[in-house]
Amino acid sequence: MSELSPEDLAKAVEAFKLRLLQEGTPLQLVRELITFGSAAVIPDTAYSSIRDYVGQVLKISPTRDVYIVGSAKLGFSIKPTARYRGFNDDSDFDLAIVSASLYQRLWEQARTYVRQGGIWDRDDRNHFKNDHLNGVIKPYLLPDSPLTSLKATLFDLSSTLQASGRSYCRVTMAVWHTMDALETYQSVAVQQCREELTIA
Repeated sequence: MSELSPEDLAKAVEAFKLRLLQEGTPLQLVRELITFGSAAVIPDTAYSSIRDYVGQVLKISPTRDVYIVGSAKLGFSIKPTARYRGFNDDSDFDLAIVSASLYQRLWEQARTYVRQGGIWDRDDRNHFKNDHLNGVIKPYLLPDSPLTSLKATLFDLSSTLQASGRSYCRVTMAVWHTMDALETYQSVAVQQCREELTIA
């Protein structure tokens, strides 16, 4: 796993921008460039190894339910706050887990925690609620508690991926309820990138 050279980064960003100016809806571009195909910063064999390991631990399909997204996928970020900044040693390695069953378990654990009077940081709780509207749960927003044991499982998995050398940078995970939720969310950033090009 390595960041792109300045020359390769410039070429990757330029190719991405050129693709944005061609035909295709944002959703089609997401499927072409983000949720399918190789990752820019790691070989296909390493990508497959990560997906296989995550699938084995979480008992989900590695090819249908585990995706590398973010700057590790494209080689650069398309987030508004880091638009076209290249993947580097300080970047997170973002994994998207698409599993309705895992999502439901996380949601039920969060509800149980609240119903039993658990104290939850207000900002984290509000962030959790907003994410839920988009069909995603980010485990780090959940409070630490025996009642939220799945959070610990996912954190341990992230740590193992890094400790084992499968990823040399911090691994972050988000659990999506459906593939549609993931791709719709990614489509927003793609559309923003396209609009910036057409306005410029």
